Amino acid sequence: MLIGVALGIGAAIAMAALTPLLGSYTLSAVVFAITGVALSLARAPAFNNLLGFFLGLVAYFASHQPPSLGAFTMLATAATLGTMAAFIAHSWQQRIQRGTAVAAH
Repeated sequence: MLIGVALGIGAAIAMAALTPLLGSYTLSAVVFAITGVALSLARAPAFNNLLGFFLGLVAYFASHQPPSLGAFTMLATAATLGTMAAFIAHSWQQRIQRGTAVAAH
């Protein structure tokens, strides 16, 4: 997801830089380029979480923050907290299911 946030920040910077040159075509060009990068990274074994890329992109653009290190830090913190909460919930669910299976025998 953090790579997606970084791609979103890069897209925002690219849009600001290319708008004077491309005008109304900027959005199409940047979306095409960022999608190409995300799909290319999905083929790499270490970065093959395509859903995470697009969730990060959506999270960045939904935050309506300017492209900055502060925006990245804020979204990285939220993603880390969400990941930890999901891991804890999954671990507790596994522990409950193991306890139920032992009690049933």
